[in-house]
Amino acid sequence: PSVPSSVVVDQVTIDYEPPVNNLQILAAKDGFEIDSLTVSCQNCTWGITLSATKDGKQLSTVSSEHLQCSKTATVSKGKTQHCKCSGYQIAAKNLQDLVPLERTFETCTFCKPHFYFQ
Repeated sequence: PSVPSSVVVDQVTIDYEPPVNNLQILAAKDGFEIDSLTVSCQNCTWGITLSATKDGKQLSTVSSEHLQCSKTATVSKGKTQHCKCSGYQIAAKNLQDLVPLERTFETCTFCKPHFYFQ
């Protein structure tokens, strides 16, 4: 039987030029652990953040029109500061300041539709 490989990222800084176009894969492994990672993209229109798949096999940097992020994102112990929501979205209930990378896209939600006028 093969032993799953694992990557530990610690004290790494990445600066993007030109801007990230939506999503850029950083790592694709059986598993990874992020102790300390900083990414920045001064020319990214929507800022930058990080995201991981639920199965923990892919780490990506994200610059998306659906999130309003700062120009620099830092990960510590697998968590990062959540971005602000854009468009007609609002922050999800019970949202903490730091969110796990697997929940990056779960921090914003659309308002419930209103079916009546006041």
